[in-house]
Amino acid sequence: MWEERWARDEGYLKLVPATVRRLFADTGLAATEVDRLIVPVALPGVAEGVSRAIGVRAEALAPQLLDECGDAGAAYPILLLARELERARPGQKIVVVGVGNGCDALLFEATGHIGSCNPRRGVDRAIKRGVEIGDYLKFLALRDEIELDWGMRSEFTNKIALTTEYRHSREMLAFIGGRCTVPVPCNSRNPA
Repeated sequence: MWEERWARDEGYLKLVPATVRRLFADTGLAATEVDRLIVPVALPGVAEGVSRAIGVRAEALAPQLLDECGDAGAAYPILLLARELERARPGQKIVVVGVGNGCDALLFEATGHIGSCNPRRGVDRAIKRGVEIGDYLKFLALRDEIELDWGMRSEFTNKIALTTEYRHSREMLAFIGGRCTVPVPCNSRNPA
C-alpha cells in the first residue's frame, strides 16, 4: 500500500474523475442521471470527494462494506456491484469504478428483468454468515496465498510499508560497503 495521501490525491481524485468523465462523454450520460455510483475505496471521505468532483449527487453514492467485510481487494468493486444489483430497480443507471494499475469505469442499466433475479444467498446474507479474521496477511497465509515468516512466537506480520521502503531504499537495497582507514591495534579483546 502507498501512503493514503498519495493514493487519495494522485490516484482517486485525479484518475477516477477523468475516467468517469470520459465514460460520460462516450455514453452521453450526464452526472445527474447516475442513480448509483460505486467507488470502492478504504480511505475515508475519498468516495465523497470523487462524487463531488464528477458532479454526481451525494445520495447516489453506494455505501462501502468496510465495516461488514473489510477491503475485498480486486473483488471489492464486483462485490459492491452485486449488492447494488440485488437492490436495483428497472431503468436505474449504475456506474462502478475499479482502481488498481490504472482505472476502469463501467456503466450498467438495470432492465425489466432485474426483479426476476433472486440470488439464493445474496451479499448481505453471505456477510452475515462470514467468519471474521482481523489480519489480512494472516488470512492470506492461512489460505496458502503467501508464505510469511511469523517469527518464533507467530505474533507479528513483518512487512514494511512500500513508502518507507522507497524512502530508505538506498540503505535497505543498495550494496553499500565501507573501509576503515584507521588501523585497529591488536589486544586481548580484539585478536588479529
